[in-house]
Formats: sequence, C-alpha cells, structure tokens
Amino acid sequence: MPTLNPYANDPGYYIRAWTSDLGNINYKLKPQGWNIIDDWGELTNGGEITWQQINALKSVGVVFTEDTGVIYPDDEKFQPDPEQLDSMELSGEEASAFLDAILSHCDLSAEQIADLCQMLGIDPPTDGPKSRFSDATDAVERELADIVSAGAFPITETLPLSTSEKLFETGPGYDKEYHHKAEVITFAIDAAEAEESGVDYIEEDGEDSLGIVFVKSSSDNTQSRDFVSHQIFVDTENITSWSVRTSQDLTWEVRSELFSQIGTLLQLVVDAFDDTDTEVSSDPTNFNIDFGNANMMLGPN
Repeated sequence: MPTLNPYANDPGYYIRAWTSDLGNINYKLKPQGWNIIDDWGELTNGGEITWQQINALKSVGVVFTEDTGVIYPDDEKFQPDPEQLDSMELSGEEASAFLDAILSHCDLSAEQIADLCQMLGIDPPTDGPKSRFSDATDAVERELADIVSAGAFPITETLPLSTSEKLFETGPGYDKEYHHKAEVITFAIDAAEAEESGVDYIEEDGEDSLGIVFVKSSSDNTQSRDFVSHQIFVDTENITSWSVRTSQDLTWEVRSELFSQIGTLLQLVVDAFDDTDTEVSSDPTNFNIDFGNANMMLGPN
C-alpha cells in the first residue's frame, strides 16, 4: 500500500507508491497538500494512505513529480495496480473528515465537490441555509491557515510559549515551527437567527458578526490552551465595531500585538467580503475597537 512520509530535513510530506507502469514512485505534495494532511490529522508518518485519498488529492491539483508536473486522477501512467484499489478503503466518517480537510484549503465548485465525493464513496454534503458571512468565513480561514503556518501572523505575545518550551527553546531537539503554530477557527453569527433561537448573543443593534479564533496548537489533549478571539460586527454597510478577547493579561505588549493582528486581518476580511460578494460599503467609516481579557483558557477537547 502507498505510505505517507515526512521529509527528513525539510518541511512537508511525500507519498511512496507503486504503479503497474512505473513501479515504485514518489509523489510530491504542494504546501496546500501538507495543510490538508495536517488538518485531517489521522495519517501517521510512514503510515498507509489509500488510493481514494491520493486520487482526491490529485483531483485538487496538489500532487506532482519533478519530471511530469501536476498529476491528475486520469493520468494513465500513474494508475495503481487494480488489486490495491480495494485493499484499503476509508469509512464513511473518515472520508467525510478528509473531504472537510480538503474544502478548508481548496475553493471548489459544486461539480468538483461532487466528483470528490464520488472518489471518496460518500454523498455530497447538503448545505443548510447560509448566514450572510458563511462564504467570507471560509475564505478567511483558508487564507489565514496558510499565513499562520508560514509564521507570518503575530502571535508571540497572545499565544506565548510555555515555561517548558522556553527552557528548551535553544535545545537541539526544539522545533520552533511546531511550537509557534496555531489553529484557526472561523464562524459567522446571524443576529436575527440568534435572537429567534434564544441565544445569548451580545451585539450592537442586531448586527451580524464574523468571528476568528486563534488557538495554540498542542499535541497534548489534556492541557488547556491559550487563545485570542476577534469578533467583527457589521451593519448593513460597514464594520461598526471590533471586539477582541484574549487569555492573556492586557499588557502594553499584548495590546500592541492585538493591534498588529487587526492590521493584518482587516484587509484580509475586506478582501474576503469583496471576493464573496458580501454587501459591505466601499466607503468605510470609523469603528470602535474593544479589548478584553477572557480570564480563561480553552479546555481540552
């Protein structure tokens, strides 16, 4: 069976496989593919990966070789041995989770999603009613995942290293890229729907909001984790207020980093509104910014 393998001295993964025409072959993955693998979280280094997953990754254009470039599922030279195709298949739950990981990093049409579902042996997702910002939150999350994974988002004060991480920060086995990593979660709240549902939703004059949460990554599910949450309130035309909550004390250093985060997020959010045809005025007005300490940490799953 094909196996997923990390590079020894470089970031990312490659897939070791065997085909009838070419024998042993190493498939390379684009960084977008690395993020899909990381988000799914079920593939172990050196563990088996199904041809269902390989073909799904091929279909979104993240699999390539140095000699041939990007490879797609119908490329005849790269077809697997038929006996391997059914020897290991994903369960419906596993396939749905893998689809979710792909959709979090790839902007696909309904037709492409249907093709993916056919490869994975699952039914296409049925979308319920979308909130005003649903498409924008998806776009923001995809963009931010790449920015954060590249270490280009300011989180050193709001998601600081633990005491043990600081002690070993200069040690030979210390992985700075891992310890400074964060998870990104986005959400959208429709004020009218929240009111109808009886949800305790703190907002101004019934305004919808878009939320972005950054949580420090951890391999230990028993530990509470630092977080910072940005909630952006929008009326019929403009951003009216921006509320930030953090697990850290609001020192000058933390406040400065929160302003830096807003500086990065503001243009990204506005671009997402534009790209998804969300109605927001091109003539911006001033808005209030509110910082708060949540006096808590996110608990384990």
